[in-house]
Amino acid sequence: MKRIILFSAIALFLFTLSSCEKEDNSTNIITKEAKIIYNKAIDSCGDVYMIVVKSDEDEFGKWYKPENLDIKYQKDKMLIEISYSLTGHYHDCGFGGKKEIIKVHKIKILKK
Repeated sequence: MKRIILFSAIALFLFTLSSCEKEDNSTNIITKEAKIIYNKAIDSCGDVYMIVVKSDEDEFGKWYKPENLDIKYQKDKMLIEISYSLTGHYHDCGFGGKKEIIKVHKIKILKK
Protein backbone atom coordinates (compact mmCIF):
# COMPACT_ATOMS: atom_id res chain seq x y z
CA MET A 1 0.00 0.00 0.00
CA LYS A 2 2.86 2.39 0.82
CA ARG A 3 4.38 1.68 -2.59
CA ILE A 4 1.15 2.61 -4.37
CA ILE A 5 0.91 5.89 -2.45
CA LEU A 6 4.59 6.66 -3.09
CA PHE A 7 4.26 5.79 -6.78
CA SER A 8 1.13 7.97 -7.08
CA ALA A 9 2.85 10.90 -5.36
CA ILE A 10 5.89 10.65 -7.66
CA ALA A 11 3.67 10.34 -10.76
CA LEU A 12 1.62 13.38 -9.70
CA PHE A 13 4.81 15.38 -9.06
CA LEU A 14 6.26 14.49 -12.48
CA PHE A 15 2.97 15.30 -14.21
CA THR A 16 2.86 18.70 -12.50
CA LEU A 17 6.42 19.50 -13.62
CA SER A 18 5.77 18.48 -17.22
CA SER A 19 2.63 20.59 -17.52
CA CYS A 20 4.33 23.88 -16.55
CA GLU A 21 4.83 26.23 -19.51
CA LYS A 22 7.94 28.33 -19.81
CA GLU A 23 7.12 31.80 -21.11
CA ASP A 24 10.57 33.33 -20.95
CA ASN A 25 12.61 32.92 -24.15
CA SER A 26 15.61 34.71 -22.66
CA THR A 27 17.75 31.58 -23.06
CA ASN A 28 17.31 31.84 -26.85
CA ILE A 29 18.64 35.37 -27.29
CA ILE A 30 20.18 36.12 -30.69
CA THR A 31 22.59 39.03 -31.22
CA LYS A 32 23.27 40.37 -34.74
CA GLU A 33 23.91 43.55 -36.69
CA ALA A 34 20.77 45.01 -38.21
CA LYS A 35 19.08 48.09 -39.60
CA ILE A 36 15.85 49.73 -38.46
CA ILE A 37 13.58 50.49 -41.42
CA TYR A 38 10.39 52.56 -41.43
CA ASN A 39 7.83 50.69 -43.53
CA LYS A 40 5.23 53.07 -45.00
CA ALA A 41 1.67 51.76 -45.32
CA ILE A 42 1.61 50.62 -48.95
CA ASP A 43 -0.11 47.34 -48.12
CA SER A 44 -1.73 45.79 -45.06
CA CYS A 45 1.57 45.82 -43.13
CA GLY A 46 0.80 49.32 -41.86
CA ASP A 47 3.06 52.16 -40.75
CA VAL A 48 5.55 50.17 -38.71
CA TYR A 49 9.23 50.02 -37.92
CA MET A 50 10.86 46.78 -39.02
CA ILE A 51 14.21 45.26 -38.10
CA VAL A 52 16.28 43.92 -40.99
CA VAL A 53 18.92 41.50 -39.71
CA LYS A 54 21.94 40.62 -41.83
CA SER A 55 21.59 37.10 -43.16
CA ASP A 56 23.87 34.71 -45.01
CA GLU A 57 20.85 33.04 -46.65
CA ASP A 58 19.22 36.21 -48.00
CA GLU A 59 21.11 39.13 -49.56
CA PHE A 60 18.29 41.50 -48.54
CA GLY A 61 18.36 40.34 -44.91
CA LYS A 62 15.72 38.79 -42.69
CA TRP A 63 12.82 41.13 -41.84
CA TYR A 64 11.24 41.11 -38.38
CA LYS A 65 8.57 43.19 -36.66
CA PRO A 66 9.60 44.17 -33.12
CA GLU A 67 6.86 43.98 -30.49
CA ASN A 68 8.63 46.41 -28.14
CA LEU A 69 10.81 48.87 -30.07
CA ASP A 70 11.47 51.87 -27.81
CA ILE A 71 10.60 55.24 -29.37
CA LYS A 72 14.23 56.43 -29.13
CA TYR A 73 15.16 53.74 -31.70
CA GLN A 74 12.33 54.53 -34.12
CA LYS A 75 14.57 56.18 -36.70
CA ASP A 76 14.68 55.08 -40.34
CA LYS A 77 17.93 53.47 -41.55
CA MET A 78 19.57 53.38 -38.11
CA LEU A 79 22.36 50.76 -37.96
CA ILE A 80 22.29 48.76 -34.74
CA GLU A 81 23.45 45.67 -32.94
CA ILE A 82 20.34 43.97 -31.59
CA SER A 83 19.76 41.21 -29.05
CA TYR A 84 16.34 39.64 -29.56
CA SER A 85 14.31 36.48 -29.20
CA LEU A 86 11.68 34.98 -31.48
CA THR A 87 8.10 35.04 -30.18
CA GLY A 88 6.64 32.43 -32.53
CA HIS A 89 4.02 34.96 -33.68
CA TYR A 90 3.72 36.66 -37.09
CA HIS A 91 2.59 40.04 -38.46
CA ASP A 92 0.74 39.95 -41.80
CA CYS A 93 2.32 42.31 -44.32
CA GLY A 94 0.01 41.60 -47.25
CA PHE A 95 2.07 41.22 -50.44
CA GLY A 96 5.24 41.27 -48.31
CA GLY A 97 4.16 38.07 -46.58
CA LYS A 98 4.20 37.28 -42.89
CA LYS A 99 7.02 38.77 -40.83
CA GLU A 100 8.04 37.10 -37.59
CA ILE A 101 7.53 39.18 -34.44
CA ILE A 102 10.54 39.51 -32.14
CA LYS A 103 11.04 40.66 -28.57
CA VAL A 104 13.87 43.19 -28.31
CA HIS A 105 16.16 42.68 -25.31
CA LYS A 106 18.97 45.15 -26.05
CA ILE A 107 19.98 47.60 -28.79
CA LYS A 108 23.34 49.24 -29.33
CA ILE A 109 23.46 52.06 -31.92
CA LEU A 110 26.24 51.57 -34.46
CA LYS A 111 25.50 54.56 -36.72
CA LYS A 112 22.65 57.09 -36.89
